[in-house]
Amino acid sequence: MRKILFVCNQGKYRSPTACNVWKSLYPEDKVDYEGVFTGRYFQNKINWADKVIVMEDQQYDEIVKKYPKLSTMQKIEILNIEDIYKKDDPKLIKILRNKLLKVDFKDPNDISEWMIDIEKGVHTGENPIYFGDWKKNKEGDEK
Repeated sequence: MRKILFVCNQGKYRSPTACNVWKSLYPEDKVDYEGVFTGRYFQNKINWADKVIVMEDQQYDEIVKKYPKLSTMQKIEILNIEDIYKKDDPKLIKILRNKLLKVDFKDPNDISEWMIDIEKGVHTGENPIYFGDWKKNKEGDEK
């Protein structure tokens, strides 16, 4: 069971909708939401969450400013969803569903998780460790 906190500006439209979408995808997880500019219990919720998912860079910047240690824990993910939707808007639900299915829960400090991806030939571009280019060229020679 994971604990997910969704954050938007006011906690009225996007983050509550994201909570509902997440619950439909992963009913075993605990979810909550908050507005980065309105939350009275924001710090408690940040500490509670395994993952904080924000809608825009603006919320990420505000969280990093208020809680600088959090950003180093790689706990925040940005969805890049503009503040143009109402709660439960069908377009917003579709966008959220597509993006939430791709949320990464790897621990960036656990090298074994990255090694598994490398062995499978998967590279997300987010790997903090550079292993070089192991691919072979057309002639089959190692690069």
